Amino acid sequence: PRSTQGVSSAASDVYKRQEMNGFLIALAAVLDLQTTVNNIQPAIFGLHTVYPNPFNSSCKIKFSTLSDEKVSLVIYDTLGRKIKTIVSGTIGIGSHTLTWDGKNVFGKPVATGIYICNLIQGEFAASKRIQLLK
Repeated sequence: PRSTQGVSSAASDVYKRQEMNGFLIALAAVLDLQTTVNNIQPAIFGLHTVYPNPFNSSCKIKFSTLSDEKVSLVIYDTLGRKIKTIVSGTIGIGSHTLTWDGKNVFGKPVATGIYICNLIQGEFAASKRIQLLK
């Protein structure tokens, strides 16, 4: 968890709400609940494959974006804790492949278990379950 020392209470509350919202979106996807905004389904947006899955040392995450706007690809554990942000920034439209090395934000290998890969772009979100085996 990120330290909130020196951060105003309001900023800390916003950060906590953003974290929880990301986790709830990821959890809904894992539970096969469909999340849409205004009943609009994205044309090509989404997480396509995580390969290999389950994985041992690293996995490739293939996804597509709809436009040149901010994209967030974050790995969470099943308790909703952010493990690592793979990307947070503007990525061009189209298909992309990124790699997660099975490590947390501190560069330490994470434990064997289930993780949630959460992709957010604008009002669209997609999630996939990833299993790490050692």
